[in-house]
Amino acid sequence: MPLKLEWNINELYEFKNPRNNQWYLGKITEFDPVESTLSVEIDNTKEGWKVFSYHISKFFHPIYNSQELLTNHKTINPITGEDWFFISDSTHVFKKLRNNLSKSHTGEKNTREIMFNKKEISWKHIKGVYEYTNQHATAKATKLTKRHIWLTSWSKMRVDLAEHTLSKEVEDALASIKKLKEISEGTRVSNC
Repeated sequence: MPLKLEWNINELYEFKNPRNNQWYLGKITEFDPVESTLSVEIDNTKEGWKVFSYHISKFFHPIYNSQELLTNHKTINPITGEDWFFISDSTHVFKKLRNNLSKSHTGEKNTREIMFNKKEISWKHIKGVYEYTNQHATAKATKLTKRHIWLTSWSKMRVDLAEHTLSKEVEDALASIKKLKEISEGTRVSNC
């Protein structure tokens, strides 16, 4: 956390108690510019401490706000108190989506239920495109192969397979193949 030049009395922070190295909610009760110390009171115990400004970054962190951190994709570095930002790589997000989709309606223990516009999305749909295009040579509009459908631990890591599976060609095939409507009848619609 960058050092502040001005401290507000009654400002709340997380304070690391030097006695047990645990973090507590603390309130700044006094700032002494001559001694360059902050006085802090731990909320639940009313225990008081003085911290030299040189050690502020070791003992003070901003209060963790889960709403702010969730919406901004960041967290607080537990050592320095600085913000850490997470940036997702879009191709790997596709891979993660495909891997979760591949676990939908499989009957296995880690089954996923993915919903979009209150309708369920199932791996059966992708598998249906593959099977249909395999049976109808003229309909071979997608790049789907066995490797795209029956995933191994190695193929789950391949971004190119995920991109093919979630491509525009597969989307178009999903919309145009009438036989897939039968598969869709077996999936549920959310009332939410």
